[in-house]
Amino acid sequence: MIPFVDLRAQYQSIKGEIDAAVLGVLDSCQFTLGSEVAKFEEEFAAYTSSRFAIGVNTGTSALHLALLAAGIAPGGLVNVNFPACPASEVAGIELTRQGRRNAELMRVEERRDGRGFPYYWLMAQRVPYEQKEGTDLGALAAKKISITPLRLDLTDHDSRLRLEQAFAQATQEKRRRSGEGAG
Repeated sequence: MIPFVDLRAQYQSIKGEIDAAVLGVLDSCQFTLGSEVAKFEEEFAAYTSSRFAIGVNTGTSALHLALLAAGIAPGGLVNVNFPACPASEVAGIELTRQGRRNAELMRVEERRDGRGFPYYWLMAQRVPYEQKEGTDLGALAAKKISITPLRLDLTDHDSRLRLEQAFAQATQEKRRRSGEGAG
């Protein structure tokens, strides 16, 4: 196996600097925020020619902040899918629309997280499916991470409006007929 990155060799080449930085943080007891984080944020902002930079604890937190900054609408959510391949083979990130699978092949499984809270895992049987370009399914087939903004409101608003109009017309017709028979 060829390692993606040889972290041991990289660490050995800068061991003294890293060890001193870690001991400095331990001595200061500033494990979150603090002067080292402020220094990193300033240096990273300068390096990227940005006005600001924010240090966060994980890539998930970074993605969360980026999505909030981009303006995900209230009630919206973001579906992030990772391709079934090693990280070294990921071909990029693609903003996508939702693809379509055969819903009859879908299974929902209730699970519990480490704190005992329920969550639901959606699974599709592994069968061939249409991998249209621009969809999450197409991105995954191309070994890309798929980011798809979604809404929880599944209402078909056009159909709801048509039905509302049809019911209103039927109600008016019924009232008109009942008014004719009352005379």
